[in-house]
Amino acid sequence: MPRLLPLFLLLSACPKAAPAPRAAEAAPAAGCDAPVLDLLKGTLGGVSPTASQDEVNQTFPCATGSSPDGVSYNVGGGVYFLEHDFFFYTGRDFIEVRKGFVGSTAPLALGAPVGEVTAALGRDPSTLPQWPSVRWFTADYGCLRLDLDEGGTVVSVGAHAQACAEVAAWYGDFR
Repeated sequence: MPRLLPLFLLLSACPKAAPAPRAAEAAPAAGCDAPVLDLLKGTLGGVSPTASQDEVNQTFPCATGSSPDGVSYNVGGGVYFLEHDFFFYTGRDFIEVRKGFVGSTAPLALGAPVGEVTAALGRDPSTLPQWPSVRWFTADYGCLRLDLDEGGTVVSVGAHAQACAEVAAWYGDFR
């Protein structure tokens, strides 16, 4: 009769099963960490300033707050991304990125001298006497707004779905 190897030797020679994979942690959407504001199209991550709050939240599931459209505060309502320093003001149909924006603008605007941005855009801005630190650019989608610091560096950008004159009319209440 053939000799049998002890059972423990047979078991130890068998390949071990790989441990079951752990459930993956939910990673933040790439769109939240590196969105691009296209100054020529007026879109952030492909989302237009006229998008609904649901559309914004589907693309950017990292909002830190919101307020309903039509309210008398928060520039008429919107979806806010305080940790990423960008904002969709859906009540007034505009997107704003500020100094701490985690993404980028195309062409480069935040932190750049206004002259460089103007040259990159290839168009002349308008200034209004009541807003000497703001440059207004007529765009195909409405109005591109650049806010400047005292040295002429761009510190925030707004892509508005309205004409610049219309935006300037209510901008003082916002600022």
